[in-house]
This record gives sequence, C-alpha cells and structure tokens, in this order.
Amino acid sequence: MHTRNPSKARAAAHRAMALAALRSNSSLSVRLARYNHHRAIQRALEARPNACDWLENLEGDAWADACEEIAAALRARALEAQEVDHA
Repeated sequence: MHTRNPSKARAAAHRAMALAALRSNSSLSVRLARYNHHRAIQRALEARPNACDWLENLEGDAWADACEEIAAALRARALEAQEVDHA
C-alpha cells in the first residue's frame, strides 16, 4: 500500500495554479509573475528530499535506529515546547 506524499500533492497543486495563472484574465506581466511564483514553489517542493523514501530503503537495525532517532527528536521538541510554555 502506498501512502500519499503531501509534498507531491502540493507540487501538483502549484503546477495547476501556474497553468491557471497563464489563462487568467489579467495583464501579461501579472500572469507571468503568478506563473513564475507557483512554478518556483513547485520546483522547491519537488527538490525537497522525502523522508519516507529514505526510511523505506533502510533495512534491519538501520531502520530501527532511524526510528529511535526520530522518536528522540520528537520527545526533545515536545520538552522544549513545554519549557517555553512554562517560562
């Protein structure tokens, strides 16, 4: 079973918005600016490494170690958030 990748969905949405910007009822400079804006976001999203792909390629102990590191990072982030709330 494949999980959905929010970055891929967002990239597809920005690709659609870029193409829609070209067909909008605006001046050429506005259409081009909107198109370039959405294409830049799309390219940035597509260039971002996907953590899920990286985890799927790990095997055995490496996968377990990665999960432990992620859990530790999440616990540390939660503790930092609690400290900020109490300060």
